[in-house]
Amino acid sequence: MVLVEGSAESGVAVLTVPGDIGDRELGADRPARDWYPQGRTVIQVDTEAAHIGRRVPVELGLVGDVGATVRDLLARLTAEQPGSDGARDRGHLERARERFVAWREGQARLAAPGHDKGLVGRLRSALDNRQHDIRPEALAAAVDRAAAEDAIFTSDTGMATVWLSRFVEMRGSRRLLGSFNLGSMPNAMPQALGAQCLDRDRQVVAFCGDGGLSMLLGDLMTLKSHALPVKLVVFDNRRLGMVKLEQEQAGLPEFGTVLDNPDFAPGSPPPWASRVSA
Repeated sequence: MVLVEGSAESGVAVLTVPGDIGDRELGADRPARDWYPQGRTVIQVDTEAAHIGRRVPVELGLVGDVGATVRDLLARLTAEQPGSDGARDRGHLERARERFVAWREGQARLAAPGHDKGLVGRLRSALDNRQHDIRPEALAAAVDRAAAEDAIFTSDTGMATVWLSRFVEMRGSRRLLGSFNLGSMPNAMPQALGAQCLDRDRQVVAFCGDGGLSMLLGDLMTLKSHALPVKLVVFDNRRLGMVKLEQEQAGLPEFGTVLDNPDFAPGSPPPWASRVSA
């Protein structure tokens, strides 16, 4: 989503650009309403007329190529010096940054090794981690620290993507593969196998949900037969976590999401091995 914001006095609009594919993909057709500046005119540009106004009320809807529209708009904008009457109001941007920094700090605390030993951590564990499983935040952060600077990451659609997006930085020449348009569920392992086949010397790490991995356990034979050094990180919370959250958000009781998983790491695990709560 692209936001073009000005001061309240200037009346500059908020421009939302729901993306499509290719050159037009500048955002997602799911505006984050909580992050919208208030008191602005909303203009939406989309290649599909039926999409205009379906997420948030708009004052002006434009149907056409998003890339061409934005390029033409940018050519008509002029930069003003800070402090001048026409200078842009950065208040919304700065408030959003402050909220984001505070949120990142809170996430970092969740990933800290000693989180569960503090008062908040003990209370949280009593409610959702009574078996003292490894926290998904801690696991994702540990993988980020250990992974190579040119690693290729893949991620199953669901909670595995949540943990990767929050704690794994795409720094250096790292790359990320996922089913972010189609939303296919068990994509992490097969994408990792394909990437590793193309480059056996590059580190490939798959963030797998237990539900996603279970759907394609047969491909473990492919991994073994071709001696592919793929790293499979399995978030074993014994349920379809994202589906559970979607049911709760819709006001529905949890149904059909609990998984009776096998032991994904049979044998004698190392001392640090454990399940992951999520």
